Amino acid sequence: MTREKRKLLLHKVENRFADYLKIVDKYIEPDKTTCPKCGKEVKIVANIKWKCADCNLQGDVVDYAMALKNLESKDEAIKTVCRALKIPTYDMEVVSADEVMDMQFES
Repeated sequence: MTREKRKLLLHKVENRFADYLKIVDKYIEPDKTTCPKCGKEVKIVANIKWKCADCNLQGDVVDYAMALKNLESKDEAIKTVCRALKIPTYDMEVVSADEVMDMQFES
């Protein structure tokens, strides 16, 4: 994934943390979730960040998806969040094999 594409997709998901948590059944009213590492309840700050006081794991929606799904790269986590939120991860000018697979998931 190019730097420009990563930046664009991050911009699309950055304020959608609560939406992602609702899709993966990890949202607790109001504005809370569970730490994907230790399972303790944590607060969501401004629908953007979370931090676990017990294990010090913290981050944004992409970091949460990485920890929750045991992903090894930020790019995979970005794609995971985008797929869940039904945000296309491809453009039609140049389509890679991975993007063709993404198109199949979105159908």
